[in-house]
Amino acid sequence: FAGGRARVGRGTTSRVRMDAGAFAAWYSGALPAPRAAMLGRVQGAPADLALMDALTADRRSWLPDMF
Repeated sequence: FAGGRARVGRGTTSRVRMDAGAFAAWYSGALPAPRAAMLGRVQGAPADLALMDALTADRRSWLPDMF
């Protein structure tokens, strides 16, 4: 993370691991990364999980699908 952006590319080191469902819930703002870790859905150092949540702290939960 630098300048408010994250870079992921071939050969980068994985510091946080999460499944697709946990990623979707985190990205939509419905599941903070530390809570996902408590549920066993995310693995990573507490500082890295806090950094992830800082990236989404400015948004409210949203889900664009209509049911």
